[in-house]
Amino acid sequence: MLMCFDMNQRLKVTCLIVFLVSILIPGCKKTDTATTTPTPISLPDSLYEITRIKKIDLNDYDIVYTINPPRNETFEDVKIHWSTSSNFEQGDSILIFKTLSRSSLALYSIKRLKQASTYYVRLSLMYKNKRFYSITKEFEVGGLKVYAVPTGISREVMATIKSTFSPTHPGIDTSTRVYLDDIRCDILITDGQTTSFIPPFNLESRKYVLRFERNGLTTQFRDSIEVFKGKWTELTPPVLPAPGGEFTENGLGFFGTCYSNDKGYIVPGMYFHELPYYHPEFGKPGYILEFDGITNQWSRKMPTNPRYFDRAKCYYANNSIYVLGGSEMGKLNQDWHDIQRMLKFDVNTLTWHELDSLPYPTMFNLLGFELNNEFYIGLGIDRNYGSGLCCGVASKKFWKYNPNTNLWTQLPDFPGNYEYFGDNTTAFTIGNKGYMFYGDPSVALNASQELWEFNPVSNSWTQINLPATGGPSPGGKYQIFSHDNKAYFLTSERYQLTTSSTYQMQSACLEFDIQNGSFKRIAESKYMDIMRLVFKSGNKFVFHSDALGMIEDIPNRTHQLIME
Repeated sequence: MLMCFDMNQRLKVTCLIVFLVSILIPGCKKTDTATTTPTPISLPDSLYEITRIKKIDLNDYDIVYTINPPRNETFEDVKIHWSTSSNFEQGDSILIFKTLSRSSLALYSIKRLKQASTYYVRLSLMYKNKRFYSITKEFEVGGLKVYAVPTGISREVMATIKSTFSPTHPGIDTSTRVYLDDIRCDILITDGQTTSFIPPFNLESRKYVLRFERNGLTTQFRDSIEVFKGKWTELTPPVLPAPGGEFTENGLGFFGTCYSNDKGYIVPGMYFHELPYYHPEFGKPGYILEFDGITNQWSRKMPTNPRYFDRAKCYYANNSIYVLGGSEMGKLNQDWHDIQRMLKFDVNTLTWHELDSLPYPTMFNLLGFELNNEFYIGLGIDRNYGSGLCCGVASKKFWKYNPNTNLWTQLPDFPGNYEYFGDNTTAFTIGNKGYMFYGDPSVALNASQELWEFNPVSNSWTQINLPATGGPSPGGKYQIFSHDNKAYFLTSERYQLTTSSTYQMQSACLEFDIQNGSFKRIAESKYMDIMRLVFKSGNKFVFHSDALGMIEDIPNRTHQLIME
C-alpha cells in the first residue's frame, strides 16, 4: 500500500532528525586533554616595604626601606616614587636597583620637597614580568618660618636669626641667603637653623622686610626689622708705646678730654700694662694728643714743660686747654696730689701755665659740663672731711667758672641722692641746660639711678623722671652725649662682686627724648668699649677707649659715630 505525506509533515520530520543528531553526536566525542586555570603571581607586602620616614631638614627626608627577594629569585627595576597626590598621577621616582637578588635594608634621601605639603611615597618593582607596588606611606612637610629675629640691628654688626630648618654642622652654605628688602647681607656662618649675618654699611636707618632663603625655599619675617639710627666706623687710633710687660693690651686710661671747633684733645692719663717708654715715670706720657676733625688724624703736642695727670677735668677756650680738676704727679715719681691751682695749656706755644687757686683744693674726681662758654664743675669727694671712701666724703658743692672774666661763682648744692662712687656719675648738656646722671654704685650701697637738670637762668636743679623700664641698665662711667635735643647713652661698666671683684662693660646705645621721657635703641659698633667723647662737629662724634674698671681692659681704639 502506498503511503503519502504532505509537505508540512515532511518538514517536521526533517527538523526532528536534525535535532536528534545535534544532541547525540557530541555525546559520543572523546576528550584527549583537560583544560586548567593558571595560578596568579603574588608577593607578600613584607618583602618590599617602607619602614620609616625620617626628617633630616625642613624639606629633606630619609626614606628607609627593606627589600627581600625570595630565595634564588630576582627583583628588577626597583624604584621609589613620591608625589603630592595619593594616586601618583604626578610626582617623581628614582631607580634604586636595576636588579636585586639579595636582601637590602637602606635609605634614600629626598631633598628640597615643597614646604607645607602632604607627600605620599611607595616602592615598586618587577617580579616575573609583573609590576608590584608597596603600601603607600604618607608624611607632612612643614613650612619655612623665621623666628628669634632681633627687633633692630646695626650696620656691619653681626645679627642672628633662627628658622625652622634642623641644625647641622655649622659652616658656609651657598643656598642660604638673607635679604633686607632686596639688599643681600653677608652670611658669616649658618647651621641651617641659626644663621649669623652682617647688614651692609650703606643701609638707611628705617624698617626693612627680612627675607630668608635656603635650599630653594623662601620666607619673609612677618614683622619689619629696624636698622638702628647711627653709623659707626673705626678710625686710626693714636700711636702709643709698643706693648711690653706681662700684659698684651696697650691703651690709655683715666685721661681728660675736650675739643674746639675743629680739634679734639686727650690729656693723659697714663699707659697701663706697658714698659716705660717716653719718660722714666711708669706709663705717663706727658704729652697732649690732638685729633684733627677734618683729616681724622692724631698727632702729639709735646709741652715745653710736661706735666703728668690722672683723671684731668678739661675744658677748651681761648686756644687753650684748662684743667680744673684731677690729680698730678711730678716728674721724679712723687706721690699723686690733687690739683690746687688752675692749669692752662696754650696749644700755640705748647706751654703749661699755673693760674689762680681753685675754690676746692682738697677735692678730686669732680664732674662737670660746659654751658654758654662757662665751665660748671663740682661733686667728687672732699678729703677735708671724715675718713670715708678714698679718705674723704662725697661733696655736693657746685661752681661755675668764666674763662673770659676769670671769675668763680658758687652754685646751689647738688640736691640728688649723691654719694661718691668713683666714675659712676656723668655730666652732659642739652640745649642751654646741664644734666647729671648716675646709674648705680660700684659697691652695694643705697643709691639708685637719678637724672637731674640744672637751669642756669633760674639757678636751680630739677629731677627728671626716668621710665620704670627700657632705660639704661645699672652701671657707672656712662658715656652720654647730646644731639638734636636728645641725649645718647652709650656704654658703661658694671661692678661684679662674686668670688673675685671684676668689672663688666655694658652696651646701652640708647636715645633719650627728654621731652617725653622715652628711650629708644640706636646702633652699636662691632667694638664697644668704655668710651670718652674726644670731638664733635655737627652730627659727627668721635670717641676714644678708656680703661674698664681699673686696669682690666684698655684697648687703643678710636670710634666715630655719625648720627642721621
